Amino acid sequence: MTATPTRQANRRPEVFVIFEASGMRWAAPVGQVREVLAWTEPMPLPGAPAGVLGVVKVRGRTLPVLTVPGLEAAGTTRAAPLPGAGRLLLVEVGGRPVVLATDSVVTVAKLAPGDGDEVPLGAERGVIALVEVGEEPTLTVDLDLLLAQAATLAPA
Repeated sequence: MTATPTRQANRRPEVFVIFEASGMRWAAPVGQVREVLAWTEPMPLPGAPAGVLGVVKVRGRTLPVLTVPGLEAAGTTRAAPLPGAGRLLLVEVGGRPVVLATDSVVTVAKLAPGDGDEVPLGAERGVIALVEVGEEPTLTVDLDLLLAQAATLAPA
């Protein structure tokens, strides 16, 4: 599956992992995603801040499981995907491994910088552009910026 053709031939495409979370499509640079994991129900943490579902063990390490930030305010987030459908993305935020809860991982696609439309007020929150991937609206994100606040609030 490929994205909308680039407008300028001299831009070099980047590879993105396309995933769904809370009914929306997201695209994260493949370099920010370390691994796609099967869904494991996070162990809830009493008093955990918004956006932290709990923790899971990944190869002997206890890591926080985060949701896409800001969606709980819009009322679109769920605590867990449908049974057997979800995936966890092992990512590194600020040099620290964390896990991002997703409903599914859709595909990997090449996108060229500038393919999409800039998202007003999005860049400082990690949302870079709105693109179409296989005719589906998709938000491209910088996971370091998108997850920075939740990662600092999550237990180490």
